[in-house]
Amino acid sequence: TTISNVLSGLGEVAIGLIGEGISAAQIPGIGWVGSIEYIDQTDGYWLKLGGELNSWVQFTLEVEPPDQNLEYHLLDGYNLISYIGTDGLSPGDALPDEVEPEITNFVGEGIACANLGFCDTDADNDGVPECLWVGSIETLHQKKGYWVRTNIPVDFSWNNSTFFIRNSNDYFSY
Repeated sequence: TTISNVLSGLGEVAIGLIGEGISAAQIPGIGWVGSIEYIDQTDGYWLKLGGELNSWVQFTLEVEPPDQNLEYHLLDGYNLISYIGTDGLSPGDALPDEVEPEITNFVGEGIACANLGFCDTDADNDGVPECLWVGSIETLHQKKGYWVRTNIPVDFSWNNSTFFIRNSNDYFSY
Protein backbone atom coordinates (compact mmCIF):
# COMPACT_ATOMS: atom_id res chain seq x y z
CA THR A 1 0.00 0.00 0.00
CA THR A 2 1.40 3.40 -0.94
CA ILE A 3 2.16 6.07 1.64
CA SER A 4 -0.30 8.40 -0.15
CA ASN A 5 -3.16 5.90 0.14
CA VAL A 6 -2.52 5.00 3.78
CA LEU A 7 -2.20 8.58 5.01
CA SER A 8 -4.69 10.27 2.67
CA GLY A 9 -7.22 10.73 5.50
CA LEU A 10 -4.83 13.05 7.29
CA GLY A 11 -4.45 15.46 4.39
CA GLU A 12 -1.62 17.95 4.89
CA VAL A 13 -1.59 17.42 8.68
CA ALA A 14 0.75 14.45 8.06
CA ILE A 15 4.07 16.11 7.24
CA GLY A 16 6.61 13.33 7.70
CA LEU A 17 7.13 9.60 8.09
CA ILE A 18 10.30 7.98 9.41
CA GLY A 19 11.23 4.31 9.21
CA GLU A 20 14.40 2.28 9.72
CA GLY A 21 16.92 4.14 7.54
CA ILE A 22 14.16 5.65 5.39
CA SER A 23 11.96 8.74 5.49
CA ALA A 24 9.47 10.78 3.50
CA ALA A 25 8.04 14.27 3.75
CA GLN A 26 4.81 15.64 2.38
CA ILE A 27 5.32 18.84 0.41
CA PRO A 28 2.12 20.87 -0.04
CA GLY A 29 1.02 20.86 -3.66
CA ILE A 30 3.52 18.14 -4.61
CA GLY A 31 2.79 15.18 -2.35
CA TRP A 32 5.06 12.66 -0.65
CA VAL A 33 8.76 12.68 -1.52
CA GLY A 34 11.58 10.61 -0.07
CA SER A 35 12.66 7.02 0.23
CA ILE A 36 9.35 5.60 1.51
CA GLU A 37 7.00 4.69 -1.31
CA TYR A 38 5.12 1.77 0.23
CA ILE A 39 4.09 0.96 3.82
CA ASP A 40 5.31 -2.52 4.84
CA GLN A 41 3.23 -4.17 7.58
CA THR A 42 6.32 -5.70 9.22
CA ASP A 43 8.02 -2.32 9.64
CA GLY A 44 7.49 0.33 12.29
CA TYR A 45 7.13 4.01 11.46
CA TRP A 46 7.07 7.32 13.29
CA LEU A 47 4.45 9.72 11.93
CA LYS A 48 5.09 13.46 12.22
CA LEU A 49 2.02 15.68 12.36
CA GLY A 50 2.06 19.44 11.80
CA GLY A 51 -0.35 22.29 12.14
CA GLU A 52 -1.85 23.94 15.17
CA LEU A 53 -0.42 22.61 18.43
CA ASN A 54 -2.63 20.81 20.95
CA SER A 55 -5.09 19.72 18.30
CA TRP A 56 -6.88 16.41 17.88
CA VAL A 57 -6.77 14.64 14.56
CA GLN A 58 -9.29 11.97 13.60
CA PHE A 59 -8.77 9.78 10.57
CA THR A 60 -9.70 6.40 9.18
CA LEU A 61 -7.13 3.90 7.94
CA GLU A 62 -8.36 1.77 5.07
CA VAL A 63 -5.94 -1.15 5.14
CA GLU A 64 -6.23 -4.91 5.41
CA PRO A 65 -5.50 -6.39 8.85
CA PRO A 66 -2.04 -7.98 8.95
CA ASP A 67 -1.49 -11.72 8.63
CA GLN A 68 -1.25 -12.97 12.23
CA ASN A 69 1.47 -15.43 11.17
CA LEU A 70 3.50 -12.72 9.50
CA GLU A 71 7.20 -13.57 9.74
CA TYR A 72 9.72 -10.90 10.70
CA HIS A 73 13.33 -11.07 9.47
CA LEU A 74 15.54 -9.09 11.86
CA LEU A 75 19.17 -8.23 11.25
CA ASP A 76 21.88 -8.20 13.91
CA GLY A 77 21.49 -4.86 15.71
CA TYR A 78 18.52 -2.50 15.92
CA ASN A 79 15.39 -3.07 13.78
CA LEU A 80 12.31 -0.80 13.69
CA ILE A 81 9.30 -3.12 13.53
CA SER A 82 5.54 -3.17 14.02
CA TYR A 83 3.81 -5.06 16.81
CA ILE A 84 0.79 -7.13 15.74
CA GLY A 85 0.80 -9.67 18.55
CA THR A 86 -1.76 -9.95 21.33
CA ASP A 87 -2.26 -6.51 22.86
CA GLY A 88 -0.81 -6.10 26.34
CA LEU A 89 1.64 -9.04 26.43
CA SER A 90 5.01 -8.62 28.11
CA PRO A 91 8.02 -8.74 25.75
CA GLY A 92 8.90 -12.19 27.08
CA ASP A 93 5.39 -13.54 26.50
CA ALA A 94 5.08 -11.91 23.06
CA LEU A 95 8.29 -13.48 21.74
CA PRO A 96 8.66 -17.17 20.87
CA ASP A 97 10.75 -18.93 23.55
CA GLU A 98 13.48 -19.96 21.09
CA VAL A 99 13.99 -16.31 19.99
CA GLU A 100 13.67 -14.49 23.33
CA PRO A 101 17.31 -15.00 24.49
CA GLU A 102 18.54 -13.34 21.25
CA ILE A 103 16.46 -10.17 21.70
CA THR A 104 18.27 -7.74 24.00
CA ASN A 105 16.20 -4.52 23.94
CA PHE A 106 12.88 -2.93 23.04
CA VAL A 107 12.74 0.86 22.64
CA GLY A 108 9.47 2.74 22.16
CA GLU A 109 8.42 6.37 22.29
CA GLY A 110 9.93 7.50 25.60
CA ILE A 111 10.08 3.94 26.99
CA ALA A 112 12.51 1.02 26.88
CA CYS A 113 13.33 -2.36 28.39
CA ALA A 114 16.27 -4.71 28.35
CA ASN A 115 16.67 -8.47 28.52
CA LEU A 116 19.30 -8.99 31.21
CA GLY A 117 20.26 -12.31 29.68
CA PHE A 118 19.31 -14.45 32.66
CA CYS A 119 17.40 -16.93 30.50
CA ASP A 120 18.17 -20.03 32.47
CA THR A 121 15.32 -20.18 34.97
CA ASP A 122 12.05 -22.04 34.47
CA ALA A 123 9.73 -19.94 36.65
CA ASP A 124 6.48 -21.48 35.36
CA ASN A 125 7.79 -25.08 35.22
CA ASP A 126 6.95 -25.55 31.54
CA GLY A 127 10.45 -26.76 30.64
CA VAL A 128 11.29 -23.49 28.82
CA PRO A 129 13.74 -20.97 30.31
CA GLU A 130 12.31 -17.55 31.14
CA CYS A 131 14.31 -14.35 30.58
CA LEU A 132 14.50 -11.41 32.99
CA TRP A 133 13.23 -8.15 31.40
CA VAL A 134 13.67 -4.79 33.17
CA GLY A 135 12.68 -1.26 32.25
CA SER A 136 9.65 0.88 31.54
CA ILE A 137 8.13 -1.34 28.83
CA GLU A 138 6.01 -3.81 30.73
CA THR A 139 3.64 -4.63 27.87
CA LEU A 140 3.64 -4.28 24.07
CA HIS A 141 0.76 -2.64 22.25
CA GLN A 142 -0.73 -3.09 18.81
CA LYS A 143 -0.34 -0.25 16.32
CA LYS A 144 2.96 0.73 17.94
CA GLY A 145 6.43 0.57 16.47
CA TYR A 146 9.43 -0.56 18.48
CA TRP A 147 13.16 -0.56 17.93
CA VAL A 148 14.21 -4.14 18.68
CA ARG A 149 17.86 -5.08 19.16
CA THR A 150 19.09 -8.60 18.42
CA ASN A 151 22.41 -10.37 18.95
CA ILE A 152 22.14 -12.33 15.71
CA PRO A 153 19.85 -12.34 12.66
CA VAL A 154 16.46 -13.72 13.78
CA ASP A 155 13.29 -14.87 11.98
CA PHE A 156 10.09 -15.10 14.04
CA SER A 157 6.36 -14.45 14.31
CA TRP A 158 4.74 -12.89 17.39
CA ASN A 159 2.94 -15.19 19.83
CA ASN A 160 -0.76 -14.59 19.21
CA SER A 161 -3.84 -15.70 21.06
CA THR A 162 -6.20 -13.02 19.74
CA PHE A 163 -6.77 -11.29 16.43
CA PHE A 164 -5.33 -7.90 15.65
CA ILE A 165 -7.69 -5.22 16.90
CA ARG A 166 -8.43 -2.55 14.34
CA ASN A 167 -10.69 0.37 15.12
CA SER A 168 -12.30 2.21 12.25
CA ASN A 169 -11.12 5.52 13.70
CA ASP A 170 -7.90 6.26 15.53
CA TYR A 171 -7.37 9.49 17.46
CA PHE A 172 -4.02 11.16 17.88
CA SER A 173 -3.14 14.30 19.77
CA TYR A 174 -0.09 16.35 18.93
